[in-house]
Amino acid sequence: MMQTSSRVLVALVIVVLSVAGAAAQNKDDIQLLPTTVSGGTLAADFTKKAMPDTPSHKFLDAHKVVSISALTTLVAVDGVTTQHLIQDYKYGEMNPIARPLVTRGTAGQVVACSMGLGAAISAAYLFHKRGRHRLEKWTLRLFIAGESAAVINNAVKTP
Repeated sequence: MMQTSSRVLVALVIVVLSVAGAAAQNKDDIQLLPTTVSGGTLAADFTKKAMPDTPSHKFLDAHKVVSISALTTLVAVDGVTTQHLIQDYKYGEMNPIARPLVTRGTAGQVVACSMGLGAAISAAYLFHKRGRHRLEKWTLRLFIAGESAAVINNAVKTP
């Protein structure tokens, strides 16, 4: 009985130390015990080091490179399948903003795809610069979801 409770205690200490180490930005931020004595009681000095609300990272980290690559691939597949449907099966473009460009052929399709991809990356970069890192990730995820839906729609329409 005593061995089991001591193992649980050791496991709990390891988990707490791991979480504290992972949450800290660097080794100086790890503070497990209060360090300031005020009025005879121990109290943590929270004004000494304030943890940032969001972690700072580069714009083109590994996650973003994969997301932008996936989005670029989906935009290219959407452009090719859209031109295939327009030229061979006389379908029309569903996006009213891109319709004037897409109906002009391959060159118009490239311009429309470039504009859409540029809008997605620009929006993500704007959120990154403003410190809105969750919105930065979700912006790319939503654009990927939209392009995936467009590719699936084009694949379903193809006879």
